[in-house]
Amino acid sequence: MRARARTPLARSLAIVVSVALIVAVGVAHAAASVTPTSIKGNPSCSDLGHTYGFKVDKGDIAAAGTWQRGTDGTSGTLPPGASVTVTTLDGLFFDWLVSDFGTGGGMDAVIVKGGRNANIYVYDPPTEATQDTDLSATINAGRQQPFGISHIEFCWDFNLQPAPSLTVTKVATIISDPLGLSSYHVPGTVVRYTVTVTNNGDASPDDNSLDVADVLPPEMAMFVGAGCSDAISFRPGSSGLSFDCSTDLMFYGEPAYPGGYDPYHEPDQYDGNITGVRLTPSGIMNTHGASFSFTLDMRVQ
Repeated sequence: MRARARTPLARSLAIVVSVALIVAVGVAHAAASVTPTSIKGNPSCSDLGHTYGFKVDKGDIAAAGTWQRGTDGTSGTLPPGASVTVTTLDGLFFDWLVSDFGTGGGMDAVIVKGGRNANIYVYDPPTEATQDTDLSATINAGRQQPFGISHIEFCWDFNLQPAPSLTVTKVATIISDPLGLSSYHVPGTVVRYTVTVTNNGDASPDDNSLDVADVLPPEMAMFVGAGCSDAISFRPGSSGLSFDCSTDLMFYGEPAYPGGYDPYHEPDQYDGNITGVRLTPSGIMNTHGASFSFTLDMRVQ
C-alpha cells in the first residue's frame, strides 16, 4: 500500500465532518442570542476596537458570582456602580447579566477564551445587550464539547444620548432710511432685527425650558406700539412652540419695574430706555432643524 499526503482540501473536509458529528452528538444547549465568531489567538476588547473591557479570570468563572470593577480576579473597568453576574451551567456554558449599567447602556460584545481560539459574541451592532444565555468557548473537536473557559471579557463603550443642539442667528434689515443712504448709522433709520432659533439636535429641550434673551444696541430705540403684540412678531415655524406676549415676554430697561421694565408706563411708539428683551415660548421644541423666529423694529436715535 502506498501512503498519500493528505491535501489541504482533504483536511478541510475532515474538519467539516468532525464539526458535523459534534453538533449531532454533543450535549444539547439552548443557543446564545447571537452566533459567535471564532478568532485565533487571544483577542481583547481593544483589539476589536472597543474602548473598554472588563475581564473575569478562569478561577473566578468556575465559582460564578457577581463582580464590579476592582473585584479580585478581574481586570479592566465598568461604569461606577455597574456589575456583571456570571452563572455557570456545567463548567462549559454560562449565562451573564449586567446590572446598573446606566440608561440605555449594555455590552457591545463578549469574548470567551478557551483552547487556542476565542469565541466572539457581538451584540452591537445592532444593539447593546444586558444579558444572554449559553455562551461557551470554541469547540474541542477531540472531546466533542467546548474547551474549558480560560477567561471572559465584556466589551463596551459609552454611547452618547440624543441631545438638543440649538443655534441662534440675528439678521438686521433696513426698513426705512430718511436719507436713502442704506446706512445703519443715520438717525431716524428703522432697522428690523430677525432672531431665529434652530434645534439641529436629535432630542428636544425640556418642556417650557427655552429662554431667549436679546441685548439691544444702546443707540437704538425699540418700537413698542400700543401693546406687546405690536412690539414682538413671533413666528413659530416648525418648532411646535406657542407664544403669548402677555406672559412669555419681558422687557429690560430703566427704570425697572416688578417683573421687568414696563415700556407702556408712558406710551410712545419708540422707547429708547429698553435695553433688552426676553422670550420664553411654551411647549416642547421639535428636532432635526425645527426653528422659530421673532422680529422687532428699532430706530436709530
